[in-house]
Amino acid sequence: MQFDQLQHVKDIFLEFLFNLYILIVDFCFAVYYSVKPRIFINTRPKHPALLQSATQTHKDIIEGKHSCADVMEAFIERLEEVNPIVNGICAKDYGSARLKAKAMDDMLKNLSREKRNELSIHRPFFGIPITVKNNIDVKRHVNVCGWWKMRENRATEDAPCVQRMREAGAIIVALTNVPELCLWIETSNTTFGYTNNAYDTRRTCGGSSGGEAALISAGASVVGIGTDIAGSIRVPCMFSGLFGLKPSAEISPIEGLYPVDRASRAYLQTVGPMCRYAEDLAPMFQAMCLPSKFGQLRPAKEFKELKAFCFSGYKGWCTERLSGDQRFAFDMVVKYFEEALDQPVTHLAMPHEEKLYEMCATSVQDGLEKPYCDIMEGTRTYAEFIVDWAQTLLGNRKSKHSRLSLQANVNSLLMHGVTKEQVEQATHLRDEISDQLCSILGDDGILIVPGWPTTAVYHNRTVWKHSGITHTAVWNAFGMPVIAVPLGLSGDGLPLSVQIVGSKLSDLTLLRMAEHLDGHLPKCEKPQLFPGFVGPWTLGQSKN
Repeated sequence: MQFDQLQHVKDIFLEFLFNLYILIVDFCFAVYYSVKPRIFINTRPKHPALLQSATQTHKDIIEGKHSCADVMEAFIERLEEVNPIVNGICAKDYGSARLKAKAMDDMLKNLSREKRNELSIHRPFFGIPITVKNNIDVKRHVNVCGWWKMRENRATEDAPCVQRMREAGAIIVALTNVPELCLWIETSNTTFGYTNNAYDTRRTCGGSSGGEAALISAGASVVGIGTDIAGSIRVPCMFSGLFGLKPSAEISPIEGLYPVDRASRAYLQTVGPMCRYAEDLAPMFQAMCLPSKFGQLRPAKEFKELKAFCFSGYKGWCTERLSGDQRFAFDMVVKYFEEALDQPVTHLAMPHEEKLYEMCATSVQDGLEKPYCDIMEGTRTYAEFIVDWAQTLLGNRKSKHSRLSLQANVNSLLMHGVTKEQVEQATHLRDEISDQLCSILGDDGILIVPGWPTTAVYHNRTVWKHSGITHTAVWNAFGMPVIAVPLGLSGDGLPLSVQIVGSKLSDLTLLRMAEHLDGHLPKCEKPQLFPGFVGPWTLGQSKN
């Protein structure tokens, strides 16, 4: 009993120190950025195709309301307008995109109404410009993956997800920025620099699919292909007011990605859609997936058939608490489901909560072709690490890591030499918890969980405070599908969000449910609560 009391006192003291640390970090960043003006994308897109779903634009193209060439020019013009502000592009393919758009227009001229409708069914993204994250192979283009030493790594073939989107009629117009080797939750590297949040350029757009999120939320892209191994789709979507799906494990095709993922990492890694409008999620996800894999998914449940559960966040002295805005958003969603489904939302406790971070870290290390610190020619001793870090701070582009991969390199050093026994223990724990949660949810249950603990943070703050990654990474470990849902803007004009989790292979239920939570669609019963995407150009006067 006395030991338990001492342990309790210790936990309280550590929690006090951590909260004090958080206050100090937040104060320092607030002071530093208070003297910098808030800049955001304040111009509303002009062309209708930039303000509606890809599904609607595709329908307009098939019906002859817009030509593919006109739509392409609108997107290219918008990309050129906003990219100097958000810096999300790392490669352009405008020339090829224009030629393909013109060829598609020529094809449509020779088709009857009946043939156009058939084309629409088989190629649901015909004529739609899309962007692709630059850790995915796109034929003829360099897969830099944010690392300057990869600048000559030219892809000879499309990754399967890219190939299938092309077959669905999509036209790739640009490749988008990522952190070095997709290692971090902020998009920055020594080759292309920082990618900024469209709602406030002082803040991060998240990572590692940050370039995608920045351009989509800026109205310069409507759908994009992202990857997610620990939150790399959902964190950028939550920071940028977008919908994003992390699919069930082993459903989406992960070939053609860099770094190469094997073993536990291959189980964690997924490819998924990022978009402004929920109605684009399902057709894009189906287009990317092989029919044999897509056919494994359970049929979608109707909204009124669902039962809802919630988990309000992780406990522990080193876990950042939800901000007031994010807590309000989470509570609002829970209350909505209680009213909409006319039944209480059951609160769940997370099994083995204190072991989850270590489980995720072990799983991420297992399955690399070699450890991150070796892939990046990283440092193997602390003395060498300090020297290289100093070179990085002085702006040496050829140093072994960027400012934001500091923590990743430290983690790589600490995790170097993970044993087979440790991996087996992490895998056993992962499967045990996943099976337990999936059994509780069944095929008609959804679990409401917080997104990131705060709205989009200032640049570089994630280096000092990144414990929120547990909120996203555990679902990759469990292999369960998760969707990021935007909930409008906070009082200071930053996107709010929540995550909704399903049991394995219930992806289609989540996608159908998302349509009920997007105020742009008729299915949404409470558009005032769920406005969906709200563009940064709605902010009005700049706020400091």
